[in-house]
Amino acid sequence: MKTRKEFAQIPLFIPIIVGILVIGLMGSYFLNNGNKTVDTSGTSGISTNSQQSEIENLKKEVSNLKSTTRNAIRNAENQTTALQSELHKDKINSPTELTAAEITKEWSPQVAYVVCQWNYSDGTIGPTASGSGFLTNYTDGSIAIETNKHIILYQGKYTPAVCTASFLNGEKYTINWSRNFGGWSAKYDKGQINLYGLSDYLKNIVQGHYMVLHPQGFACDNEPEIGDKIVVLGYPGIGSNKGITVTEGIISGYEGDYYVTSAKIDHGNSGGIAVSVKEDCVVGMPSASVGGDLESLGRILSTKAMLAQ
Repeated sequence: MKTRKEFAQIPLFIPIIVGILVIGLMGSYFLNNGNKTVDTSGTSGISTNSQQSEIENLKKEVSNLKSTTRNAIRNAENQTTALQSELHKDKINSPTELTAAEITKEWSPQVAYVVCQWNYSDGTIGPTASGSGFLTNYTDGSIAIETNKHIILYQGKYTPAVCTASFLNGEKYTINWSRNFGGWSAKYDKGQINLYGLSDYLKNIVQGHYMVLHPQGFACDNEPEIGDKIVVLGYPGIGSNKGITVTEGIISGYEGDYYVTSAKIDHGNSGGIAVSVKEDCVVGMPSASVGGDLESLGRILSTKAMLAQ
């Protein structure tokens, strides 16, 4: 009987021990998990602090980059301003002036040799007049030769029967008075001969040379100063019989709407052009010369007077 009791107590003891072990293992498991949770929370906090630090560093780098860029732009602007100032000084100290040869090459193709002829009432050939003129166009699309009134109006009242205009390239145009010949100014020594059927060559030459002030046209918009150099282009009677003649001089003075010049001007120069060496624009149109004791001083009708009604 005693042996049986001991045998019965052993099975009861084993489940108790197993239960204790299970409870211990579960406690250890939850304890470990709890520690891991705390560790994970701690790691997350460290990671957040690190990211925030990196963001602050990036902000500093962006701020530094902006400051560097602004300084670079400011330096570039300062350098540009300095360079422009130097270029302006160089331009003032070393003004570029065209030579007489360069001006002649540019402007002579549109200068014409003009000859007008008058007929008597009985049909016989009368007197002739010759001079110069220059080709230009107007904003309305018309094309004409600007010249002096005394070339196209004999004794100030008689109109010619016919005029011819010859250009440096050999082209020659015949203009009859009956076909809207042109006109003249009542106040100034200026006249106009209308042209029709102009060649493409001459159209290209005159393109952009409108009878208006710069920058839209060929006329100087600033009055030349006394002493400024000019080049006169035309077909004077004392010049070459084969081509255009070029004379040089300066603006010697003012006389109303005319400039007085030292450039040689003969009657054939009338109606040509006087070009500013400094600005490469037309100062005016040679009109007359006044004889002196030793030489003559020419007169140039200013472009502003030419543009006046």
